[in-house]
Amino acid sequence: MNRTIIKSRVLPAAFLILSAAVFVVAQQSSGSKQNTRPAQPSLAPTATPKKHEDRKPAQFSYEFTQPQFYIRHILIQHDESGHGEITFQRINEETPYTEPLELSAAATERIAALWQGLRFLDSTEEYQSPRQYPHLGTMQLRMEQDSRKRTAEFNWTNNKDASSLVNEYRRAADQAILVFDLSIARENQPLNSP
Repeated sequence: MNRTIIKSRVLPAAFLILSAAVFVVAQQSSGSKQNTRPAQPSLAPTATPKKHEDRKPAQFSYEFTQPQFYIRHILIQHDESGHGEITFQRINEETPYTEPLELSAAATERIAALWQGLRFLDSTEEYQSPRQYPHLGTMQLRMEQDSRKRTAEFNWTNNKDASSLVNEYRRAADQAILVFDLSIARENQPLNSP
């Protein structure tokens, strides 16, 4: 009788605490990166000032592909405020899943600072390191604003801002996929929750 009470009350509570800890860690910065640049109020390039009415909001995306990984494809698309969607596909599954994505204010701020640090639309830098690591997967960073577009593709980079940006998107993807898995498990098989 006592074991049944422990299983039915203590284990779900422990799982809930563990899940909350994972979500908090996913949204926190690693603490190792210190930006000393002054914060920029907007992601718009400063070279050509435009009226606010004429400026189209920037659109950002991160894409990851590695056909041999369990999560073989991830695409995150969002706007300047962190509203967007995530699409991901698992190995041996034909249908990708698409879910709405809301980045936290802290994550949106960190991501915006990293895009600004890269000066992505104004730069022509290739982020691929001299050494190739295709077994780690291919990452694409894409930014679009007004008529300007740029895409950078790499499998490994030595650029600290690009690496930090990719890590922020990985954390957001990990959290979104975990929340998706938990919601599916709760609806269909609560006892088999991950």
